[in-house]
Amino acid sequence: MRETSLELSPVICRTPAAWAAVLFSSGIALEPIYARAFPAGGLLLLLLVCVCCLIPLERFSRFGKAWRISLLLNLTGAVWQYQSWEIAPAQEIARYATESGTPIRIEGRALEDARLLPANRPAFASAFPAEDRIRFELESTRVGFPDFQQEVCGKVRVTIRGQSHELPRAGELVIVTGELRTLPQNRNPGTYDFSGELRREGIHSLLFCEHPDGLERTTEASQRFVVSFSGIARVRSAIREKFSRLLPASSAALAEALILGERQGIDLETMTSFRKSGLMHLLSISGMHVAMIGACGFLLGRLLFPSSRAANLLMFLGMTVACLLAEFRPPVFRAWIFGGLVCYGWSAYRPMNGMQITGLAALVCLIVNPGWLFNPGFQLSFLAIIALVCGMRWLPGVTAEDELSQGVLQQVTQFALRSVAMSALITVALLPVTAFHFHLISVGGILGTACSAPLLMLTLPLLLLMSFLALLWEPLSYPFIYPAHWGLNLLQLFADWFSGTTWNWLPAQPHWSLSLIMIALGLFFVLAHQKTFRRQKQLLIGLATLLILLAHHPVLRAWGTQNLECRLVSVGHGNAFLVRCPNGRSILFDAGSMEDGRIAAQSVREHLSELGCNRLDAIVISHTDADHLNAVPFLLDDIPVHTVFVNPIGLSPEHKGMKETFERGSKRGVSFRPLQQADLLELDSSVRISAMQCADFPDQFPGSDNENSIVMLLEYAGRRLLIPGDLSGDGQQRLFRQTLPDCDLLLSPHHGSKKDNTQSFAEWSKPRFVLVSTGRLETGEHLQQIYPQSTILSTDAGAIRCRITPQGELNVSQWNPGQHA
Repeated sequence: MRETSLELSPVICRTPAAWAAVLFSSGIALEPIYARAFPAGGLLLLLLVCVCCLIPLERFSRFGKAWRISLLLNLTGAVWQYQSWEIAPAQEIARYATESGTPIRIEGRALEDARLLPANRPAFASAFPAEDRIRFELESTRVGFPDFQQEVCGKVRVTIRGQSHELPRAGELVIVTGELRTLPQNRNPGTYDFSGELRREGIHSLLFCEHPDGLERTTEASQRFVVSFSGIARVRSAIREKFSRLLPASSAALAEALILGERQGIDLETMTSFRKSGLMHLLSISGMHVAMIGACGFLLGRLLFPSSRAANLLMFLGMTVACLLAEFRPPVFRAWIFGGLVCYGWSAYRPMNGMQITGLAALVCLIVNPGWLFNPGFQLSFLAIIALVCGMRWLPGVTAEDELSQGVLQQVTQFALRSVAMSALITVALLPVTAFHFHLISVGGILGTACSAPLLMLTLPLLLLMSFLALLWEPLSYPFIYPAHWGLNLLQLFADWFSGTTWNWLPAQPHWSLSLIMIALGLFFVLAHQKTFRRQKQLLIGLATLLILLAHHPVLRAWGTQNLECRLVSVGHGNAFLVRCPNGRSILFDAGSMEDGRIAAQSVREHLSELGCNRLDAIVISHTDADHLNAVPFLLDDIPVHTVFVNPIGLSPEHKGMKETFERGSKRGVSFRPLQQADLLELDSSVRISAMQCADFPDQFPGSDNENSIVMLLEYAGRRLLIPGDLSGDGQQRLFRQTLPDCDLLLSPHHGSKKDNTQSFAEWSKPRFVLVSTGRLETGEHLQQIYPQSTILSTDAGAIRCRITPQGELNVSQWNPGQHA
């Protein structure tokens, strides 16, 4: 045993791949602990303790030193990623931000050209009119209040409602008056970590301005700032302007994502299509984009110059241009380092090991920024390249040199099969991380990536060539406009088609096995370069594969699930109550939001994934208010739905939301049924779902839609859940005539309003828990007085989870990941 240990030690110290394997596997395995278990400053304290304890231990072997340094780098990255934003200077602008917004006047310098984001939200999707917005980032220098001014520092993202004829340019001094807010927390599992992304960019607060008059341009950009800054920013801005002029709006937005890494112009429906189809990585500039551009440069060099070194130089220049335009994002920087090492090895005629180059690139990136170790994009990028390198080595025929003897058809067939095999291998390698962060597995992405990769390899150089020719002289780019537009349209068609297949969307959920999977893979790569340990390596790969299958296979995951699971989704001022029965079937009571039904629909989808569901068996629409309805049309587009139950009262062909619901549902074969009094919805024999109050025909009761809201009662294992919608006025009086045993869980009528949460309702329902679906709870004291014996929870702090076991045990909790989710 001692000889084996001494033999392993130098390999660890000299092998970059082994170091990278230790760092990445430990980082991914410990990320759930770092993100949730440590309070503010806790990671920093742990890092200091480890430094004090581990550095003096020099007498240990080099193998021990490798693990000590890995641990220190791991903790340093965790502090950088999760808590560096908490350790801010006294002048940091974010110290003046509040959740509700602090009225403030900020002076500073624009860090980029301001962008006009046109309104593209359907009218029925919100109770508020859609407005154009102006957005840019600002380096603050001074804040002003009515009674004092203060020198400050720090970056702010500025959003201004409306349009302005003259937008700020990079480097200009501006003054903006508005409300300074803290970064919003995630309130639903699986949703995009907007706050985390901004913090990684050094932005810790948001400034909202209600009118363009709140923006003042004080001076033009200083020449010194322009010379030092606009070399990249001005080129990016010019390319963006050329795309918007030469291409249709939808194609221009895709072109900006592919070349500049900016997805702000892509509408939510298109983003959903790419995400569901498994092609979202095409819109996120990654190593694949850099590699394709570098490959095009290499092929161009081989055509123009006889020297292979010239071709390698053009390859490296192409990758450098791609990195500059993408502002050296973590996955792009990794690809650039990797490509640079490959170019150097080819030019120096030195043998190369793909795994070692990958490990060396990883170490260089982590030296630049240890926090990238916990960046999901960075993790996915390295896992993908590791799977690619392993696939090139392990898959049969990938490196065959006798393809020239084959026919054209055989070569094309073999290339297609290899592409699908590589795509499948990469998908499996990324599965633990994608399931943990995004709660969605797209099987169609395996074939979709293989089909779209050749198209992307043609479209990317066309877009680059078109943009640079347009910068020189616009007419030179005209011959390339149609081919580029055609390629972008095909990418969109691929995404739409693969996202529309019913078998494509598989839910996934964060799983305890993630840490074990990464530990097993990390140990495998540590031992990969040893000639011994063959059986151990086989066992580690087998263990990781088994854990992936057990954790993420939909059938295996469903075994043993006998609980009734409920989710009150946090959708702002609106309502969406999701229930999964013990047999796996699901039902949604209402789905809407005053702010944006598209975002509410996305939040519902994330909860479906977390619950392991990929369809809705039923949707019940209690009444036709927008905040209970406007997410339903988008859900009908995105996921399979069997039946939609509607209220007989309030149906009108003039209602835009209901019209969209019927039109989109009819196209997809969804069944529509009016609900009636005492109807039973038979989804699970152990669960009783009944319409406790509902009209039998449209003119049965007078009054508003709120007064005639459907009231649903759900019963399981002796527990009762009451869902009254926006029930008010005479509707409540009719409900009081019925008898209800004690209610375990009540969805507060009309989002917790004082008018509809009365003493009479509390005495009639006698709830144990009261759940309030609202964006901001302003009636908390009133509700506590009305329901003194009840526990009150509100979605303004995060989604609410409810679980009922077959034995009748009720557990209600709030999903609140804190600042590090």
